[in-house]
Amino acid sequence: MQEIIIPQDIYDVVHNYFFPNNLEQGCALFAEYSSQAGAVSLQVQDYYLIPPAGWEYQEYNYLQMKDGERAKILKLARDKGLSLIDCHS
Repeated sequence: MQEIIIPQDIYDVVHNYFFPNNLEQGCALFAEYSSQAGAVSLQVQDYYLIPPAGWEYQEYNYLQMKDGERAKILKLARDKGLSLIDCHS
């Protein structure tokens, strides 16, 4: 079994962020990884909503993140000691 557990407060913020208009949106979720008897669980602890300035291109069906933004997100995950989950609408 594999699961991603997202607390309701984080889910609400991310859901509202994803659907304000017709542009594709993206965010990073940071999760604690655990595994027991072959079951993998990711418990989301934090998030980062990628701002409009973080995109090289942002259209209704396509996103391309700026390299600097990607590096920033990877560093956040490493500094937090959490797994990174890339999400987009």
